[in-house]
Amino acid sequence: MSMYTDYKKSRLSFGIDAIGSTVIVIELKSGIKGYGVTIGGAPACYIIENHLSRFIEGQDVRNIELMWDQMFRSTIN
Repeated sequence: MSMYTDYKKSRLSFGIDAIGSTVIVIELKSGIKGYGVTIGGAPACYIIENHLSRFIEGQDVRNIELMWDQMFRSTIN
């Protein structure tokens, strides 16, 4: 986006904080928690909770590559 004059000065003008941040917390049955932070705000929260969560809930935590691949592929048109 920096190639466009209107957006060259700052990332705030087109992305960072434009729609808010998202904090993701994943908790195992044992109580161990993992955290992630991204941009996306409310739209990202909706997608995570209503679509992507199905690919990690109930999975073995050692299946990181499988979970990542399924989440990635499920969002490709």
